[in-house]
Amino acid sequence: DMSEYKQKTIEGKRWNVQEVKRSTWTRTFVCLWNKTKERMPTHKQYREFKAADLGEKRLTFFVDSTSVDFDNKLYEAYPKLETAGGYTLLCGSQTRQLEVINPPYNILRLKERFLGQGKLFIRPL
Repeated sequence: DMSEYKQKTIEGKRWNVQEVKRSTWTRTFVCLWNKTKERMPTHKQYREFKAADLGEKRLTFFVDSTSVDFDNKLYEAYPKLETAGGYTLLCGSQTRQLEVINPPYNILRLKERFLGQGKLFIRPL
């Protein structure tokens, strides 16, 4: 059961109110600055990204979030991305090659595809 009861006072009366907890999904994202980047960043590049406020960020989304919610959360975390004209999501591979994740980007779809803890990369268009 994903809910719990809390005491709330409404108009001077106490009520037991059931609150439903929404499921979440948390993932580490890395925003790349190179629009043609096809390989995972080196340690040096990770440090450069962090200095430019593009480095790793752990973001938590509600599982029932829409694609628009997803976009807004990324733009909030990486404000410079909003002026890039869009983005592509990528995932790493064992060969360090970045692989494109085809849109639409919604949390249910991403959660089903990426069960582990691997990072997701954001490449500006």
